[in-house]
Amino acid sequence: MTKQRDVFFEEKEKAEKELKNARALNAELSDKNADLEKTIEGLKSSLADIESKYNQLKKEHEDLKNLYEGNLKSSKNENQKLLKDLNDKENRLRALEDDLREREKRIKELEDILQAQKDAVTNLRDKLLKALGAYADKGLRVYEKDGRVYVSLDEKLLFQSGKTEVNADGIAALNDLAVVLAQDDELQITVEGHTDNVPLKGNGPIKDNWDLSVLRATAVTKILMNNPGIEANQIIPAGRGEFMPVGSNETKEGRALNRRTEIIITPNFNELLKLINDLQTK
Repeated sequence: MTKQRDVFFEEKEKAEKELKNARALNAELSDKNADLEKTIEGLKSSLADIESKYNQLKKEHEDLKNLYEGNLKSSKNENQKLLKDLNDKENRLRALEDDLREREKRIKELEDILQAQKDAVTNLRDKLLKALGAYADKGLRVYEKDGRVYVSLDEKLLFQSGKTEVNADGIAALNDLAVVLAQDDELQITVEGHTDNVPLKGNGPIKDNWDLSVLRATAVTKILMNNPGIEANQIIPAGRGEFMPVGSNETKEGRALNRRTEIIITPNFNELLKLINDLQTK
């Protein structure tokens, strides 16, 4: 029993460390998305300001041109001065036009990056909905949130009450999920176990809901990794215990919603993030 508890606590400590790394990655992605949106808004504002200046210069240019043409018979010195002013404004107009084109190009590139990110998440969600449709009425849901895809599985689909062994229906659903995940070896996967707030009973190695959630997340992770297309460095098991409820623990229905396993899938945006950084430093 002591050896079993030692192994359990080692797994729990490893899972908590990996969860911390996953939270840092999720926070970085969220910050990058926020910075990108802010950069685009700033560029659009700057573009509007330049367009206004461009239009003003264009009007001044036309006025000078008309004045110059109307004063061809005036003194030579005056005409030379007007011609110099006209040439200066033409040069400024060309510079502004170049700046406008460059800024429009940057805005287009940034908007394309955002759209590519959204498309990657949506395509992954659609693949999972198609592959897991047979489990929709058995307590499985697929949805997008914060630029990631979530697969949420109710306790009844995976486990018996208070247990950590995945049942036959749960194994089948997880194997179908793994087939899709294995198609992209750059996906980052977090498996989160969740419980309600009802205290556990008994004197076994599982002392509380947090222990239960960690062991359930680990059990689901091991089944997913039975698929040879999923690598250990892609997936992180984590226990959330009772601390992230989605329903009220005051009702039977709410507690049932809270007893779940969430598989959070993040496409690899490293190349997109690099391009964003390159654009923002120009």
